[in-house]
Amino acid sequence: MCVVFPEQEIRQYLSKISRIDHSAYDAFVLVLLTHGNQDGVFGTDASTKDGNETGFILIDEITSMFDSSKCHSLSGKPKMFFIQACQGGKDSSSVLHNAFCFLW
Repeated sequence: MCVVFPEQEIRQYLSKISRIDHSAYDAFVLVLLTHGNQDGVFGTDASTKDGNETGFILIDEITSMFDSSKCHSLSGKPKMFFIQACQGGKDSSSVLHNAFCFLW
């Protein structure tokens, strides 16, 4: 599924996925395709102003949504996160127009 989401909607969607009952499954795989850096990913509303980034979600925040304390049905099961995040060093207006794609 490919969609275009600003940061808050990405958070809401991943939170919704984490609340699904995963009991019938042996593992969890999440694939994210977006822009970002080594620490996290950008939503479509990403911007940098005066050195401060907005529209940004830390990878640790994403993975923690699926840990056993928050997602009980995945307790003891393998969880794999594949994140393809372009880390271009130049400013690009296309960052705001690219889709946030994920599979689970």
